[in-house]
Amino acid sequence: MNETAERARVVKPRKRAAPLSVAEQELKDMKAYISKITSSKADSLDFLQRAGIVTKKGTLTKHYRA
Repeated sequence: MNETAERARVVKPRKRAAPLSVAEQELKDMKAYISKITSSKADSLDFLQRAGIVTKKGTLTKHYRA
């Protein structure tokens, strides 16, 4: 191949697409929320209750029992 053809084959790196930055922001928000709900036992229990994983007493709901 000649020099011009070889230069044309060089692939330039792509610029980041806008949606990726939205995804990065969502990931950052999720990590912050995880830190918040795992900061104390009461916050963790509240989250698990709202998600339907445990009862108000802290026992597993029917769907999560073995």
